[in-house]
Amino acid sequence: MVKYIKMRKRNLLFIFIIFLLVFLALLFIEPLIIHLAKTRIEKILPNCSVKIGDCKFELFDRLNFSSIEISKLPHYELRIDNLNIFYNLDSIVNKKLLKVSLHGGYININLPQRNLLFIPNVTSTSPKKSFLFLDFLELTNIEINLDFSDCKINGKISTILSLKDINRLFKFLDLNIDYGEIGNFKIEYGNININEDSSGLFKLNKLKYNDLLLRNIYGNIRLGYREVYLPYFSGELFGGHLSGNLGFLYKNNPIYSFEFKFFNIDTSRVVKAFKFMDKVWIKGRVDGELVFKIEDNNLNVINGYFSAIEPGGNLTIKDKRLLEKLPGVSSKQLDLLVESFKDYSYNRGVVKLGLQGNDLLVEINLDGDKGKRNLNINFYDFNRAILSFKDLITQGGKR
Repeated sequence: MVKYIKMRKRNLLFIFIIFLLVFLALLFIEPLIIHLAKTRIEKILPNCSVKIGDCKFELFDRLNFSSIEISKLPHYELRIDNLNIFYNLDSIVNKKLLKVSLHGGYININLPQRNLLFIPNVTSTSPKKSFLFLDFLELTNIEINLDFSDCKINGKISTILSLKDINRLFKFLDLNIDYGEIGNFKIEYGNININEDSSGLFKLNKLKYNDLLLRNIYGNIRLGYREVYLPYFSGELFGGHLSGNLGFLYKNNPIYSFEFKFFNIDTSRVVKAFKFMDKVWIKGRVDGELVFKIEDNNLNVINGYFSAIEPGGNLTIKDKRLLEKLPGVSSKQLDLLVESFKDYSYNRGVVKLGLQGNDLLVEINLDGDKGKRNLNINFYDFNRAILSFKDLITQGGKR
C-alpha cells in the first residue's frame, strides 16, 4: 500500500511538472512570437515602427495578432485590428501557409514617385510561382488611402486573393471607391464586385477626363494577371448614351482595345468639352460607332461611323486652318470654302473614319438646303498623336 501511495505521488508530481512546463511555455511563447514577428517585419520594411498589441497561439490551427500598427511616415501607415495566420501539419511540412486574414483597420500608402498599375513586366518570375509560401490572402473591411504616381484610391476593400494561381487572382472582391484617379481619369463614388471566377460587376457615379464627363456607368468586368477587360459597359455622355467594351493587357508592350457605340450625342457638348469653340461650332445630335486598337506601341485599327439624327443640325467653321491642308484647294478656294461653312444647316450627315498607315482619314458628307458639302481630310502622323494621348492617360499622374 505504501509503495502504491509513493508511485501515485510521483505520477501526480510528474503530471504537475508537465502542466507547469506547458503553462510556462504558453506564458512565454506568445511574447516570443510577438518579438519574432516584429523582427521579421522590421527586416522586410527597414526603419519602420512596429507595434503589436497581443498574440494568441493555437498549436495546430492558427496564430492571431491584434492591434498591429506599422508605419514609416510619410510613406506608409497601417493599422490592422486582427490578423490571423492559418496553417496545419501538412502546410508546415510543405513550408506553406494556408491563409493570412486581415480584418478591420486601415492602410495608408503615400509613394507619389512609384507606379502601382502601369509597372514593367517582370519576365523572370513566373506568375504561377510567385507566392509559393501562401495560398490565400484575405482582407475584410480595410479602409485604403493609396497615393501612387499613376493612381490614387480612397475607399474600403474586402477581398480574397488566390495566390496559388495568380492568373485567377480574385476569388472575391468588394471595392467601394469614394474617390480615385488613374492617370488623368478621375472617379467619384463607385463599386467593383468580383466573384470566384474573377469576373463580376462594376458601377461608377462619375468618370471624368478633363472636361469629358461620363455619368452612371455600369457593366461587367473581368480581372486577371495584368489584364482588365470590360465585356460590356454603359453610361451617359454628352447628353446621350455610350456603350461598348474595352480591354487592357499589360505586358512588355501593352495592348489597348476599344469598341464604342454612341447614341443621341449632343455635338455642341462635344465641342465645348474639347475646347474647339474658337475653331468650329456644330449643333445637332448623332449616333455612331468607333473601334480602335493599340498594340506594340502602334495604332493598328481605327474605324468609325457617325450619322446625324433628324432633323439634322448646324455647322460653322471659324478657323480656316482646319481646311488648309485639303488636297487641291487654293488660297482663293479656301476662303470660299470657309464661307460656305458659315451657318450651314444640314438635314443629313455622315462622318467616316479610317486609318491609312500613320494617317487618319476623315470623310465628311453633309446635305442641306444650301447644297451638299463633301470633305476628305487627312490627319497626318495621327498614330504618333494618339500614342502621345495614350502616354498621357497612363502616365498622367506623375508629379
